[in-house]
Amino acid sequence: MKKLSILSLIILLFGCQSEQEEPSVNCSTYGLQIQLSSTTDANCGNADGAITVSATGGDGNYTFSLNGGNSNTNGQFTNVAAGVYTVTVKDNSPCSANVTATVNNLDGVQFGAVSLTDAGCSSDNGAIEVTAIEGVPPYSYAIDGGPFQDEAIFSQLTAGEYTVLISDAQDCETSQTVKVFNGTSWDAEVSPIIVNNCAISGCHAGTQPPDFREFANVVSNADRIKTRTGNGTMPPNATLSEEQKQLIACWVDDGARDN
Repeated sequence: MKKLSILSLIILLFGCQSEQEEPSVNCSTYGLQIQLSSTTDANCGNADGAITVSATGGDGNYTFSLNGGNSNTNGQFTNVAAGVYTVTVKDNSPCSANVTATVNNLDGVQFGAVSLTDAGCSSDNGAIEVTAIEGVPPYSYAIDGGPFQDEAIFSQLTAGEYTVLISDAQDCETSQTVKVFNGTSWDAEVSPIIVNNCAISGCHAGTQPPDFREFANVVSNADRIKTRTGNGTMPPNATLSEEQKQLIACWVDDGARDN
């Protein structure tokens, strides 16, 4: 009779076979970084600004994108309208890095402060409030291509990304994409679920990799955890409530933050 290995015996006893993972990249220590090199402001009403970024670390095969859209390999973006942008770099790993770049309106309206209110998990209690500066008042405001309004606040928002547009009396415009979080807490809501159901003896508490007692390992496997808890294949020896599954999903959708 063929002898079973110690790992095979553990799998039979504790049922963690469904959670076997290939070694994953720990993005928190991977070293991929992005730096803002320069920006060129845009003339009012014209998309004639520019952004240049550079990257270090990773494997050197960089791809840059502006607000998740157009991408290139040199980190240079031209024909950019006034606004606040997120530039992202990726390489051949699952990791990425972001930097914020502001292209100002020459003699036009700019974004001042932006205040965000969390939406809540699967709720629509979110809000965005912006402050306009410079340019020529009065200002008007729009969100996601909707109609302009006089109020600088948008409420009853679910979690997600929104593009806010500000226009002044000279029809100068500037935009910024902002993310409304649902606000699910790792410390208060998600960590207890992982600790009590996944990071347990015989499974992800040192016996079965990855070790979910380490926060970095939870973060690097966050998408898999969301998928497997959502479809019921994780944890194998416990049943999570729908509320627990939703809290995990909301936390991952927020970016798996240490909050």
